[in-house]
Amino acid sequence: MFFRDVIGYGDLKGILKQLVMQNRIPHAILLSGNQGVGKLPMAIAIARYIMCSDRGEEDSCGKCRSCIQLQNLTHPDLHFVFPIVQNKTSKIQICDDVLADFRKSVLQNPFLTIEQWFARTGESKIGQIYTEEGDEIIRKISLKPYQGDHKVMIIWQPELMHVACANRLLKILEEPPLDTVFILVSDHPEQVLLTIRSRCRNFELPPLGMDEMRAGIRARYTDISDDQMNYLVRSSRGCWGELLRLIETTDEDSLNFELFKRMMRTSFKFNTIEIRTFSEEFARLGRNAQLAFLRYSQRLIRENFICHVGMSDLSYMNADEIQFSSRFSAFITERNVLKISSELSLAESQIAQNTNSEIVIFHTLIKLYIHLKKH
Repeated sequence: MFFRDVIGYGDLKGILKQLVMQNRIPHAILLSGNQGVGKLPMAIAIARYIMCSDRGEEDSCGKCRSCIQLQNLTHPDLHFVFPIVQNKTSKIQICDDVLADFRKSVLQNPFLTIEQWFARTGESKIGQIYTEEGDEIIRKISLKPYQGDHKVMIIWQPELMHVACANRLLKILEEPPLDTVFILVSDHPEQVLLTIRSRCRNFELPPLGMDEMRAGIRARYTDISDDQMNYLVRSSRGCWGELLRLIETTDEDSLNFELFKRMMRTSFKFNTIEIRTFSEEFARLGRNAQLAFLRYSQRLIRENFICHVGMSDLSYMNADEIQFSSRFSAFITERNVLKISSELSLAESQIAQNTNSEIVIFHTLIKLYIHLKKH
């Protein structure tokens, strides 16, 4: 991953490259922003630029020994820390036990989300960065760089770090090694310990502008029509990773759309048998599929409200969604749009925290009935 592979953020790239060239790179960097904006690709691009032995003003050389090793994320001085689910049966205790799988996942999808990562590992729940990882972090940074002048440790999703592990990291950041750069990559920086955040230089990656998104699409996808491009730009909300997901998961969105229609109709009729049946079937979906559906539902509620207030030109939905919206948008009004969105967001949050999904969605459908009837 080079800087040129990261869509947008020209000013931020310039600042980071200048800091490296002037040997003023912070010992701890926090990259924050919405899921899918490109924080992990940016972190890898920074690591590559730091370690490149023949870097240029614009980017890494791509030819030196370090760049070749970074191409496969196998550089001996590049370390990854990320959430896992400890498993005694498979003897997974620390990140290195599944490092090969994590590298492969990131190489296949640099915009990897936490849900996608655990789906690849076959886990139905979100794990964490356990206390034992703190010992590994200390051990790794105590080693001298194997080649070059720096070690880089990328900590992905530090908000999922156990408090005991976070406290060990805090001690390291208080007295950082001169040859080590920490890059923390966070979707929810407000959940990272304040004492850790205060010791990092924070660079926020905001959502990309529409013009940047369109330019990125035109440069990489010549077969996408203008109408499809507008739909993708609007639906991805400035996140290049989400745009890639939309391009690659048309079938998934079709399934989510059918499930959304069924959920709304079931809620509106308020047939308790159908609500229970829907909840049982929803519970049988994988947790990642449940979360993806709830995020999709929140987007479609927003789009229907936009149509309801007569601003359909600002709403980007596909043909099937538009047809459904022609009638359904009448039920999404100023009186209930925030309440419905909040219920779906709450359900997403509860399921992400491993709450019983059948109970969560059953309760959600009852609340949706109340709000839909008060449109």
